[in-house]
Amino acid sequence: MLIILGCVVGVIYLFFFFLKKGMKKKIPQNDFIKVITTTSLQGNDLLYIIQVGFHYYVVGSGGGSLSLIAQITDKETIDTIMLKAAEESPEVKKSFSDILLHIFNPGKKQEGLLSNPINFMKKQQERLDKLK
Repeated sequence: MLIILGCVVGVIYLFFFFLKKGMKKKIPQNDFIKVITTTSLQGNDLLYIIQVGFHYYVVGSGGGSLSLIAQITDKETIDTIMLKAAEESPEVKKSFSDILLHIFNPGKKQEGLLSNPINFMKKQQERLDKLK
């Protein structure tokens, strides 16, 4: 009976572990200040790229404080960041089954823009034109 109880608790723990791994926190956005991308460094330390108006900043967060790391002024770097952020678009909502399939089937080949390189390049050019 104790072995079965341990197995059930283990399965519940694994379920919540994978569920937590697949879900990301949503950060509210507005038109003037936007969080472009977020990266977890270690523990609760996070690195943000933030757009304030037409300026871009790298901000670090950890230990209950925020600190400005750098301002991004290079136009090519900004364009690259915006293209990557558009590819990873957080507005795309995934269903629970999509998250589970992504967790349990990570080698699954992505379909869509990457399957047709010409269409991919056209979409990238359109995004660059919008940034100008």
